[in-house]
Amino acid sequence: MRQPVVMGNWKLNGSKAMVTELLTGLNAELEGVTGVDVAVAPPALYIDLAERVIAEGGNKIILGAQNTDLNNSGAFTGDMSPEMLKDFGATHIIIGHSERREYHNESDEFIAKKFAFLKENGLKPVFCIGESEAQNEAGETEAVCARQINAVIDAYGVEALNDAIIAYEPIWLSVLVKQQLLKTHSASTLLSAL
Repeated sequence: MRQPVVMGNWKLNGSKAMVTELLTGLNAELEGVTGVDVAVAPPALYIDLAERVIAEGGNKIILGAQNTDLNNSGAFTGDMSPEMLKDFGATHIIIGHSERREYHNESDEFIAKKFAFLKENGLKPVFCIGESEAQNEAGETEAVCARQINAVIDAYGVEALNDAIIAYEPIWLSVLVKQQLLKTHSASTLLSAL
């Protein structure tokens, strides 16, 4: 049986002090916790620091990232490749997040390509699916989520989903969670919210 994964992504927030405090506290809170994998996806600038703090705490936390590019090298200013993320020990990479879909117009097909490229590079896609508030109110949740998953299946076959992590993360719920939970960021607060 697969072990559940709980993953925290603190979006475009943080500082060196915040990352150190959060991960040091989370390392301490995870002492003796079994039966669940805990992963974090800091902003790209803090992946190096997160890797070091996680190692100092005994590697109880899985390092992830909030996004990736479709290339491992080249003239793609500002992007991060799967190879770069692996170089820092990141293994779980978020793709298809509602904010990337909404604010960066990432299509289902584009996300499916990221999904396949991550797997080609030996990384674990954390494949976010979910609907907007309007789609939820219109009763379109199932159709939207199916369309998002089918983009991967249609391009790469159902086997591509083996060992993937699919996270239901609707835009409308994400806004509510952000308003309530992101006001504080201590390790105990985050763990109690899980």
